[in-house]
Amino acid sequence: MEAAKLRAARLLWHRVMTEFGAKNERSKMLRTHCQTSGVSLQEQDPYNNVIRTAYEAMSAVLGGTQSLHTNALDEAIALPTDFSARIARNTQLILQEETGVTHVVDPLAGSYYVEKLTADLADRAWALMEEVEEMGGMTKAVESGMPKLRIEETAATRQAMIDRGDEVIVGVNKYRKDKEDPIDILDVDNVKVRESQIARLEKNPRRTRRGGLRGGPGRTDTPRQRGRQSSGSGGRGRTSTRIGGRDQHGDGKGIRPSPRRSENAGRCLWRGL
Repeated sequence: MEAAKLRAARLLWHRVMTEFGAKNERSKMLRTHCQTSGVSLQEQDPYNNVIRTAYEAMSAVLGGTQSLHTNALDEAIALPTDFSARIARNTQLILQEETGVTHVVDPLAGSYYVEKLTADLADRAWALMEEVEEMGGMTKAVESGMPKLRIEETAATRQAMIDRGDEVIVGVNKYRKDKEDPIDILDVDNVKVRESQIARLEKNPRRTRRGGLRGGPGRTDTPRQRGRQSSGSGGRGRTSTRIGGRDQHGDGKGIRPSPRRSENAGRCLWRGL
């Protein structure tokens, strides 16, 4: 289903951009960032979250995402520890390096089940878009409360299914442990963090309100400008490498992983254009 969502979204984007009269074919290519679900993360039996995140990440890759963030197993409880962040990061590395899913652009293409799901999702989503259009656009729809009502109805229906046990969540409403195992969580001293940030601001008054510097000593260019200057391709200030020969954009460049592989730097390795 998650892979079909991405496939349907690309289909709809192409349709809408074509109706708008887009001249550049590249503007008809939907580029997406995906993050594994925070809703599916559970506080009970939290190591199950590793498995949930892995399946969700695989679905995103099979669906053709250009960028991916994997959640850590303890994020339903607190901010991630270095231990949990490393597992989240390595989930992407294993997908990238060991599974072979990057060798094909659309691995699920031709599957009757996936193609049917994609078509059904696209048709139902298009019907919703037309409904919103008839109301005068999304602003009018939001003012009427329609999107909020639909979301609340869906959330209430799903929660009722979970409460009845019709929808199983392992370790929560079925296969529960008699006693939860203790888990190390990150304890952040908010007072200490605040005092440290204030001290840094007082020490360096040139720091902007958003936390960045307007330029180092003797420099008048901005970090964004320096990124453009250091980039060798298209003005993007980061190193890019092709993986798996996977070309989502028709430019021969393929999907790119971010060079930043810090264990706690967002666990976001897949990068596209």
